[in-house]
This record gives sequence, structure tokens and C-alpha cells, in this order.
Amino acid sequence: MKAKEYDGVRLLAELQGDFGEHVPQGTEGAVIEVFTNPEGYMIDVAIPDDSKDGGYRYDCVTVHPDQFDVISVYAPPANELGVNPGIELK
Repeated sequence: MKAKEYDGVRLLAELQGDFGEHVPQGTEGAVIEVFTNPEGYMIDVAIPDDSKDGGYRYDCVTVHPDQFDVISVYAPPANELGVNPGIELK
């Protein structure tokens, strides 16, 4: 498998979102579902849009492994507080 749930990704192709939004090449998002047979991924994407209050529109795309690059690997929390051990709590 190329990616895991919650990994950060960048799309390599222009796509049509599952909810009808135009999703440009280079859009970033996070894997929210992994399919194994055949291999595929559902990715939640944030589409830059200055006309929106938050600066983004949102959609999902369902893609093949060759349609994205992994740009960050999710690291699950390491303790019961839900934080990574490298973060100092005060």
C-alpha cells in the first residue's frame, strides 16, 4: 500500500471531486479511507478559494495510487493523552 489513513498527500492530476468540485493538480489533502482490492484511496481535499471565508472549498476524491504523492506520514499519538511524546505539556 502506498499510503495509510491520515497521511498527507498532493494530487498529481486535475480531478473531479466526488461532490462535484473541480480539484486542481497540486491540491493537498489527507487519506480518509484505504481500499485494498483494487488498491485505491479516498482523500479529503482542501481546494484554495479566496472567495470563501476560510480560503478553501472542500471535497473528496477517490484515486488510484499513481494519482498522488505522499507528502507527510501520519504519526499516531503515543500515549493516553493523545499527544506525541516530543510535545512538552506544561
